[in-house]
Amino acid sequence: MTVAILILLATYLAAIVDTVFAPYVAIYHVAPTMLPLVVIVASVLTAPSPWRIAQMAAVGLVFDLSACGHAGAGVISFALTAYVLGQARGTLRRLEPLEQAMACVPIVAGMLLAVAIGNLVFPEGTSATGIAWTRAGAASVYTAALSLPVWTLAAWLRQSRQVRPATLHR
Repeated sequence: MTVAILILLATYLAAIVDTVFAPYVAIYHVAPTMLPLVVIVASVLTAPSPWRIAQMAAVGLVFDLSACGHAGAGVISFALTAYVLGQARGTLRRLEPLEQAMACVPIVAGMLLAVAIGNLVFPEGTSATGIAWTRAGAASVYTAALSLPVWTLAAWLRQSRQVRPATLHR
């Protein structure tokens, strides 16, 4: 139950960052998107759960609603990503923080491209396909760069639980 509350809190904070702060950190109209990081980090760092795919689909719904896109493209993309990451969880956990951040680039790009393709199939009329795909690629690099502190913090927390200081005996 605690993990579900943490995912809910992370989703809320990521949605706030995506909607409020993104315009201030955008570079050439490309801003990072934090909601895919919730899916990636939760799928890799938390224990497997039969509810994880449903939880990540809910994060996808928040993404769809906050991005004013079609409800469904993000849901499917985020749920599918949670499933795939659940299968590759062990491999991604063994990577170093920099390698995990670099692994975020294709994962976030795939998630955002799936949403862009979903919006292409059901046109929303806001931007051209090439622009949407270019922004998805650039946003994935930007988001992955911002994920490095998250992966580093997770590695530090994991190491602090593994290494216990030796007690001194007199």
